[in-house]
Amino acid sequence: MKKILLPQNNEIETERGIVIVGANGSGKTRFGSWIDTESTQENTTHRVSAQKSLNIPENIRSMATDKSLAALLCGHENALPKEYESHKKGHKWGNEPVTILMNDYEKLLVYLFSENNEISNKYLEDSIKSKSKVDPPITKISMAKKIWEEVMPHRELIIGSGSIQTRPKGKKKDAYNASKMSDGERVTFYLIGQCLSAQENYTLIIDEPELHLHKSIQYALWDRIESERSDCLFVYLTHDVEFAASRVGFKKIWLTDYDGTKWNWKELNDEMELPEELLLEVYGSRKKVLLVEGDNSSHDVRFYKNIFNDFLVKPCGSCENVITYTKALRSNKGFHQLDVFGLIDKDRRTQNEVNGLEKNGIFSLTVAEVENLFATPEVLRIVANHLDLDFDEKLTAVKEFVINELKKELEIQISERTIQELKKILNKSDLSSKTKIDLKRKYTQLVDDINSDAIFDEVKNTFNEIITKNDYEKLLTFYNRKSIASRAGSIFGLKENELPALITRLSKNKNHTNDFIVAINKYLPEKLISLIGKNDGTKCELIDE
Repeated sequence: MKKILLPQNNEIETERGIVIVGANGSGKTRFGSWIDTESTQENTTHRVSAQKSLNIPENIRSMATDKSLAALLCGHENALPKEYESHKKGHKWGNEPVTILMNDYEKLLVYLFSENNEISNKYLEDSIKSKSKVDPPITKISMAKKIWEEVMPHRELIIGSGSIQTRPKGKKKDAYNASKMSDGERVTFYLIGQCLSAQENYTLIIDEPELHLHKSIQYALWDRIESERSDCLFVYLTHDVEFAASRVGFKKIWLTDYDGTKWNWKELNDEMELPEELLLEVYGSRKKVLLVEGDNSSHDVRFYKNIFNDFLVKPCGSCENVITYTKALRSNKGFHQLDVFGLIDKDRRTQNEVNGLEKNGIFSLTVAEVENLFATPEVLRIVANHLDLDFDEKLTAVKEFVINELKKELEIQISERTIQELKKILNKSDLSSKTKIDLKRKYTQLVDDINSDAIFDEVKNTFNEIITKNDYEKLLTFYNRKSIASRAGSIFGLKENELPALITRLSKNKNHTNDFIVAINKYLPEKLISLIGKNDGTKCELIDE
């Protein structure tokens, strides 16, 4: 374990490093700058700024290795290692360590080429003197090339005597100078080179490690760099909660704000078994938090984000996760300043079950599935108006289609609901026993007391009543089939799955957002509507993503 000194005389012990996460304006860069230039450990730190020029010179000159390293680490080529600390703030950062645009790509390349030339010359000299074969050394620029090509497998680098070229792998005639590389290619080499150039056992401070990098290479790149520089501690400053969560074994700090003199932050602990990404994002939210089912790729989650735009809407996968995470966050004292709620489908829950969940801040829709919202008359009216279609005609056709679909799978729906009711009875039963005989007696009594036929008949009567009375509203409450809206889209001249996609797009449009808010109010619990504070659709704050 090693210690990192943080502002306000705080020390954190960590094996690999820390990730400092915060929104824009929370003081992340100043936090990193303090560690680099103000703390007592500043002589063993190397900070890579987020504000950096990525211009690569076409030709690189070499110089004495120690001078090129000093120029890179502290900005003064004549400085001795013990003097880096006194020169860093003025020469490297120009006395503006927070705001300066760092323009040191050439210095990095000069050092890498100088180190390469010095080691290569010594290798040549040793080879001439030795009668046996001398193994070639690994220089920093050769290692940078190796790592770069590992994370960019479709490209390869050509290291010349004073220049770098790149080309598509295997295409020797298509080489081009490194100055023509994409931002992602250039920043990848820059980050690798900077981290390899730091001296042994340094603390590497990386501001916005995700900048210019595609998600597909971010994690692999930093995993590889961390592996190569296992002697160093890494301090990442980021607003990307996914990146923060990807740093396994790192201490996580949520930086909330900076008032000009001091920072406020929270260290995340491992007490709650919740996804780190969820914890980080919830900690940093300045909005009310609404946990929902599904994932970010689903239409219903995107719809929720458009409608509940004054909430941080966070998908958690299953309804069980929503329930578990909401209860855990609401019961944890670290979240006392946050309003955390859950929203789940009604599924086959009774009103008593719905009421019980509401006591823990978990609300249920009044329809069986969130997808059923897309088939409600109020939402379909908005679609019909948008497509300039006769709403009454289309609604009649949708009702007829959906009821016919229910008829086709009536036995399945009845059986599934009956099974769910039986499971509830079994889950609530107490079979605790001290002997085999007692257990068998209790189990036999339980089975004898369950009248599965009566439950089946009651469910069957409910569905038959829906069909007989053509009760579409009650159907949406009882019919569990996620594909209703997707298949009904053909009635509006849409392909399968296009109706939910169209509704999601329209709900993001500021001309329609309030219409959808009003449309779904009928299907939201009253307590949730009171929390939203905009059930008439007139006070919605529109946020364009």
